[in-house]
Amino acid sequence: MVPNVSSYLLRHATILGRSACVDIKVVDGSIASIKPSEKWVDGSGRGIDEGVPVVDLCGRFVLPPLVETHFHLDSVYSISETGPNESGTLLEGIALWKNYKQRLSADQIYRRAEAFCWNALGKGTQFIRSHVDVAGNHRAGVEALLALKETWQDRIQIELVAFPQDGFLRDSQAEKNLLWALDQGIDLIGGIPHHEVDAAAGAASIARIFAIAAERGIRVDLHCDETDDAGARNAEEAVKNAVGYEMGPRLTLSHLTALGSASAEYLDRFIPMLADSGASVVANPLINITLQGRADAYPKRRGMAPVKEFIAAGVPTAFGHDCVQDPWYAIGTGDLLDAAFMGLHVAQMTGPDELETAVRCVTDYAARVFGVPEKAYGLTPGRPASFVILEATNLPEVFSSGRKRVAVVRRGKPV
Repeated sequence: MVPNVSSYLLRHATILGRSACVDIKVVDGSIASIKPSEKWVDGSGRGIDEGVPVVDLCGRFVLPPLVETHFHLDSVYSISETGPNESGTLLEGIALWKNYKQRLSADQIYRRAEAFCWNALGKGTQFIRSHVDVAGNHRAGVEALLALKETWQDRIQIELVAFPQDGFLRDSQAEKNLLWALDQGIDLIGGIPHHEVDAAAGAASIARIFAIAAERGIRVDLHCDETDDAGARNAEEAVKNAVGYEMGPRLTLSHLTALGSASAEYLDRFIPMLADSGASVVANPLINITLQGRADAYPKRRGMAPVKEFIAAGVPTAFGHDCVQDPWYAIGTGDLLDAAFMGLHVAQMTGPDELETAVRCVTDYAARVFGVPEKAYGLTPGRPASFVILEATNLPEVFSSGRKRVAVVRRGKPV
């Protein structure tokens, strides 16, 4: 549908935040203008006074690129080899992966991760933040994903988080391997404080992780309080460290499922603290509601962070995919709109404005969490002409019959 030329005009596009269709002019790979739709075409198929090919989108949605803020490229598509997670729990997934990863080669990881990237690109994802396991003696993931990041830099921007899956302090090799991974070029430092031996160890791991991050001038993305324990306080500890190191906007807290069990009184205290810090959050609805609440009878908790309350408080918030066809989640398509679809259901975000918010949680809100420079993202004149065109012509269709991708465009050219 989109011509493979450097300049063209897309007529009658629907975009977020506009009640009427717009015309998007692309010149040399950048968005030159966005104007209310008018009668641009003279019958020759070229825009009047525009001098470029014209494509009539007939009201189809144009979204900025989808942004994956939380994923595990090293484990994707591994379920056929790790064996099934019979209990459906986080801990069994960790055990299965720990046993399997020692047999993995960098080539195996690279091939599976690249297959996922082709799939994700076809669905409009052009940014992926992936955690890469550095626990034990497992270094193949770092080698593979650094190579993938370089190879794919013109298609998908990949950033990597050094992630001590077995616990930063619990695993005696974790800090050594994590520092090695950062030396190789990994972008962010991660952690999993709720998987340490107790709350004191969780707090100690957070303190050490922030000390390393401050010393190296890098950002932090923690798997944090991915548990049903309403008393978990690792997120609060992380925010305090971030504020103490003046690193609030450089902190992302992922999962936060414990807050789905927290009292209203605690949320009323914690959420303003989180918002004031400038930290961001990522909920992973597909996996969070699958792994959590497994020990409950009824009522059964669904284990997702209070995303509506985060957004209302001004906390940068995104929906991530987390896993696809691995020991934590045996199914999945790799479509970020699936994550948004599940998120809006669990968070009860079904009003017209809330449907738009759900889309933003995998587009512009997610880009802010990812840290994409403002001038490098979005449907705004002067920015790269990177976007995805859906069959849908309205927001309900985005999450129902109109999710099919008509085209994916990067810097003006269809991919």
